[in-house]
Amino acid sequence: MHTIQLSRRQATRLRHPLNGESIMVVCSLHAVRRMDRTGLGTRSAFLACAASLLGSLVCIPAYSSDVDQIPPTEGRTYVVPYEAAEARFTPLYADNPNSPQISVLWGNPQTGPSAALFRFPLNYGGRFHSHSAAYHLSLMEGTMKHWDEGQLEADVPIQTAGAYWYQPGGQLHSDNCLSEFCVAFVVFDGAIDSAYAD
Repeated sequence: MHTIQLSRRQATRLRHPLNGESIMVVCSLHAVRRMDRTGLGTRSAFLACAASLLGSLVCIPAYSSDVDQIPPTEGRTYVVPYEAAEARFTPLYADNPNSPQISVLWGNPQTGPSAALFRFPLNYGGRFHSHSAAYHLSLMEGTMKHWDEGQLEADVPIQTAGAYWYQPGGQLHSDNCLSEFCVAFVVFDGAIDSAYAD
């Protein structure tokens, strides 16, 4: 059994996405309570939190553009300390040093599903864009806004650490980091790309 543990917790048993082993997932009660206020209900909020953490069960310690696949994971646990992940942030788009930064935990975001830490700079965003793949995001540090086409940034609530959102693929949306920087854990269902509305 694998365990993810945070202080002040609530737990449930899930199945490992790759090998089917029983997993004890322990989520921050603070994060669950924040999600519960969205109207999801406590159990649904907790399951959303748990889903956003599953990617951390199968990790590789580094990423480079020549990584084609994650190593075999059956019977093995991969752990990436936050300090190691933080030291490996690189621009998401190499030709734009002001783009969000990414530190890949598992998978290859150039070719398929992946989990990664994203670091956004202050006042990042504002442009509507979409991705081919859907993603799950759990905000770890900072304050952000996230809104869809047809909404205005001024009208959506500020999200703080512990917030979670799911963004379907192909749907226009925008984000903004309102603090000095923002860090989020993000799981993409497929390769990461961006298409801008304008």
